[in-house]
Amino acid sequence: MLKYERFWRLSVNDQTARYVDFIPHVGADLGNIMIFQNLGGTLRIGENLPEDFGPRTIDSPASLGGGLTPDSPAFSFYFFGEVDGRAVEHNLFLDGNSFRGGPSVQRIPWVADLSCGAALIPCRHMEMSYTWVVRTHEFVGQQRPDVFGSLEAKAMFQY
Repeated sequence: MLKYERFWRLSVNDQTARYVDFIPHVGADLGNIMIFQNLGGTLRIGENLPEDFGPRTIDSPASLGGGLTPDSPAFSFYFFGEVDGRAVEHNLFLDGNSFRGGPSVQRIPWVADLSCGAALIPCRHMEMSYTWVVRTHEFVGQQRPDVFGSLEAKAMFQY
């Protein structure tokens, strides 16, 4: 898998950036498992927003260290909502084997993730977040959208 994602952190000015920001993103995945392009954005509202791009789920190519630095705010918390849309060209788990026939389902090419959650940074060296995700139908005949959560804990140590 080759992954690429580009984020921008936007706010009205430096003063409001401490309390609210918008983070648009664009990206793509290319590989034998999945091929897709995506576009979306995240809105964060809170206190002392870190200068990062918010929590990521496990398959995100974003930095694992996130925004934790020695200059991070001593305390921060925020709530966020995110929308991500994907144009899926190939999904090995739905389309079946790439090199020979096999079981498959009729894939829906347009998929969206709607996410919300909260993050807490109790000190400069630790961050905890929870993300709740609803993913729209990925194949014809799917009974319900996928719903899952992601719990993330980060710690930064200096040597």
